[in-house]
Amino acid sequence: MPAETRVTPPVDLTMLLQGVVPEDQLGYHTAFSNAVDRGALSGYRPFSYRAARSPGHWMTLWNSVVQHMEDTGSNVLYLQYFHHPDIPDPRPFIDRIQALPQRPIVVTSCGDGFGPIGARPPASLTRAASRSDAVFVTSMGRLARLIERAGGRRITLMANSACDVRFANTPVPTEDREFDLVFIGSKPGGRNITKRLFWAGRRRQRLVEHLMRRYGRRFALYGHRWQGNPSWQGPVDFDRQAAVCQKGRVVLGGYPGSTEPYYTSNRPYIQALSGVPIVDFRVPLVEHLLVDGRDWLLFEDLDQAEQIIDALLDGGLNARSIGAAGAETVRKRHLNSHRVGLMISIFTELLEARNKGRDAVCPPLDFIDPASRRASATSTQRCW
Repeated sequence: MPAETRVTPPVDLTMLLQGVVPEDQLGYHTAFSNAVDRGALSGYRPFSYRAARSPGHWMTLWNSVVQHMEDTGSNVLYLQYFHHPDIPDPRPFIDRIQALPQRPIVVTSCGDGFGPIGARPPASLTRAASRSDAVFVTSMGRLARLIERAGGRRITLMANSACDVRFANTPVPTEDREFDLVFIGSKPGGRNITKRLFWAGRRRQRLVEHLMRRYGRRFALYGHRWQGNPSWQGPVDFDRQAAVCQKGRVVLGGYPGSTEPYYTSNRPYIQALSGVPIVDFRVPLVEHLLVDGRDWLLFEDLDQAEQIIDALLDGGLNARSIGAAGAETVRKRHLNSHRVGLMISIFTELLEARNKGRDAVCPPLDFIDPASRRASATSTQRCW
């Protein structure tokens, strides 16, 4: 049959899921399951891999994955956040999977802020990327270049997002606030000065000390290992982040683990759903994800952060409008279900392009602010 007349089979997804059970990735697991119910996927089978603690466990897991894909004809393998240092070399198993009769597409993703000096991606990620048809990353810059150098193709920004199930229905905050300023983040414990987390941790400690001196009891500090700090309110369960943010009139994001272009964790999206205005550190190009001045407010140093916080507290900036806009933008573009829809469109494009003998074209990245999509296209993709 000529390539242009071949019918591309629907995506039947097999996923190595970062968790001990699928519910550890509740938003993504639910969204992929819902995609099967509405016909966007013909199948979905997650294999949770965080319980695999030894080469023997991994051998058993991979054999189960290969057997499942052989039995069902599953045509896409997705390796989610595949960057734990204890993962054995995945390349022999990926080779086995790609040799199956249906020739599955393989996609690897990275969810962490690797790339800066002292934070090279683990070998598990670069090895999987070298065999993959596409690689999803949460920052570009040096990380994308390292993956390309390792043999990765179609390196595509896939920004982090908030869990629909846990946070999308967070109610509008009341006017009754216990604190002026809330910060959620644990005290860093690393002591290796060659690692980026050590220096990011030092900056976080200085930030907390400054805010405590400036705002006193009006500043609420949440997280682990802050015992003895008079602003400390204790740790916070992951599911309660948005609710805790609503205790304050302003939420401070602080310093991220990476300053590579576009990098954010899932934290700002979760916290924005609280409806409380977010003040966060400026990372290159993150204003294309959430618009600075509309959805959140970005600072470059402590003095600027303090000026922005004070303007929100004294009414110089419209805190209610900024908080509401941030929550609305996240509900429109930055939930796990949005990312799942984009991933499925990329999986489908890769299958169709191969089936029809043409080059694959990256679909529009719908999490980029519409006003920035044309300008940002070249900085969010490599090697397509």
